[in-house]
Amino acid sequence: MIRPLLITVAVVLGLQGGPPSGDRRTPQEYLDAVRAVGEPEFDPARKNEPGNKERYRAQQHALYQKKAALLLELCHAYPDDARVAEWMNRRWVLLGLNQDPRAVAEEVLADIRSTAVGPLPTTLRRDAAYWTAYYRAHQHAGDAAGMSAAVLAFVDAFPRDERGAELLAMVAEEPSADIDLRRTTYQRRARDYADTHFGKYAPGTLRRIDGHGVPIVLSFRDELSGREVSLEA
Repeated sequence: MIRPLLITVAVVLGLQGGPPSGDRRTPQEYLDAVRAVGEPEFDPARKNEPGNKERYRAQQHALYQKKAALLLELCHAYPDDARVAEWMNRRWVLLGLNQDPRAVAEEVLADIRSTAVGPLPTTLRRDAAYWTAYYRAHQHAGDAAGMSAAVLAFVDAFPRDERGAELLAMVAEEPSADIDLRRTTYQRRARDYADTHFGKYAPGTLRRIDGHGVPIVLSFRDELSGREVSLEA
C-alpha cells in the first residue's frame, strides 16, 4: 500500500526518475552532500558590528537554499523512496531556518503551493498544512483574527498533531488578541493538548485570564491591634 501512495507523490510533485542507478548518487550520498554544504563562517570579533547579524543570516539562508535544492534533487532521483515525505519536510524547514518568518514566508509558501498539491499521503499533506499555517500566521502578525484563522485551518484538519499546540500559542501570545480570543485559544490548548508542554500551562493561564478585572476579596483580623482589615473597606 505504501509504494502506490509514493508513486502518487512522485506524479503530483512532478518527480521523474533520474539516470540509471549506476550514474547517479545514492540517497546517502545526497544527504552527505547536504551536510557538506555546511554553515557560513562566523567571526566572533565582528558580532557587534551593525548589520553583521543580518549579513550572517543572509549567507546562512543562501546555503540552506542549496541544501534544500539538493533535497529536491534527491526526491526527483528517488521518487518512490519511503523517505520522500521526510525529505520534503526537511526542505521546508531549511527554507525558513533561523530567518525572520515574515521575510521568507512567501518563498516557503510558494514552494509548498508548487509541490504539495493533489492526493498526497497523510504525512506529507500534514507537514504541508503545518508549514502553511505557520507562515500564514506570521504574515498576519498584528491581526490576531487572521492569525487564528490560519492556525485553525491546521488544528481543525489535524487535531491530534501536537504542533497545533505550538500554533495556538502563537495566537494566544499575539499582542493584538483580545481577551475573548485568548480565552478560547487557551481553552482549546487545555482541552486538546493536555499532555503537551503548552497544554499543561493552559489551565493556570485561563485562571489568570478569568480573574482579570475581578476585585480581590481579602479580610483578616490584625492580631496586634485587634481591628478588622478589609480591602473592600
